[in-house]
Amino acid sequence: MPRSSRTGELVVDPEIEKTASRNRKAARESKNKKVRSTVLKDLPAGT
Repeated sequence: MPRSSRTGELVVDPEIEKTASRNRKAARESKNKKVRSTVLKDLPAGT
């Protein structure tokens, strides 16, 4: 019996999905901010 047929229907909680989405967005923005600051730091002055 495949594992997928043993689990049945998956229940999705919209509140948890919203929280997860916000967390992913915050992590992505934090990562992008670090990358941008590193790139800007490596640029020569006056450019």
